[in-house]
Order: sequence, then structure tokens, then C-alpha cells
Amino acid sequence: MKVDRRRFLQGTAAIAAAGMFGPNAWAEDPINVASIHDLSGGLDIYGKPMVDALTLAVEETDAAGGLLGRQIKLIS
Repeated sequence: MKVDRRRFLQGTAAIAAAGMFGPNAWAEDPINVASIHDLSGGLDIYGKPMVDALTLAVEETDAAGGLLGRQIKLIS
């Protein structure tokens, strides 16, 4: 059986769609959000307020029910 490009793309799209709507796609695990900001050294005057703002945004989102019904976990 010869697989052409069109059949291959249709198959991979179907598999991706099935995984996107599968039972593990909406699991109760938190959504991880990572931030890389300078928290020490000469650039910490810029990094600390950015981490504080991101922390506030995550806390407000979690208090409002999370994102897609899931909580957000901040990793910095």
C-alpha cells in the first residue's frame, strides 16, 4: 500500500485531533506557566516587579476558576 502525502497528513491530523479531545487532555493537573526573570544582580530591579505582576495575574486567574477549569502553577 502506497501512502501519499495527502493520506499521511489526514492520518496525522486525525490522530492529533483524537489526542486533543481525549480523556487526558482535560485532566485535573495544573497548567504549568514558567517565567525566567532576573531576581538577583543588577537587573533585579526589572525582574522582581515582573514576577510580582505575573504572580498576581496567576492568583487572580486561579481565584476566578482557573484557565479552562484548571488551576495555574507558576514556576519561576
